[in-house]
Amino acid sequence: MLRKLVLSAVFLLLVFAPASHARKAVLQPSKAAAIVSPSNVQDTRTLIYFEVPQNVMKQSVTVDFAVLKCKAMMAGAPLGQIDVFPLKSAWEDAVRVTWDGPWEKPGGDYSTEMGPALYSLKSTSSMQQITIDVTRIAQDWQSGALANHGLILKISSDDLSNYPIACSIERDQAELVIFYSLEGK
Repeated sequence: MLRKLVLSAVFLLLVFAPASHARKAVLQPSKAAAIVSPSNVQDTRTLIYFEVPQNVMKQSVTVDFAVLKCKAMMAGAPLGQIDVFPLKSAWEDAVRVTWDGPWEKPGGDYSTEMGPALYSLKSTSSMQQITIDVTRIAQDWQSGALANHGLILKISSDDLSNYPIACSIERDQAELVIFYSLEGK
């Protein structure tokens, strides 16, 4: 709860800050895919790629805050966690993405080095709008420390091993909002 309050406060500060040089980019997915483990149908992964505009990727830009917005639903546990990691491998489109190709390997296909951006979601029977702080990932894309191959959303491994959990994410309604400022202004 405290995390949500802090994120909300930061979000409001950025939106209503008087700085005239603050900017906002609202991005729609360029491509998205969902894949399911052949051995455990509850283990699903959602891949989403947002093409970040060049004006945000310039060295003279500072990414102040970034959030991933999407709708999700969790069932089978009182509470579940959605983990978001940056992808380390390029992918072409939803038709060519399969479980074997190869999105099941932490550290190989998605980066676990910085830990996940995460969102805890209560079990419901309907989709809920969620907002996940992905600032560190967007900052690494902008600085060049990490190539932008997109994001992978998955159920926490701990939740999968403890509950018969199911998660659904509406990837077609996702958006990435990046708040940034121009250096020296």
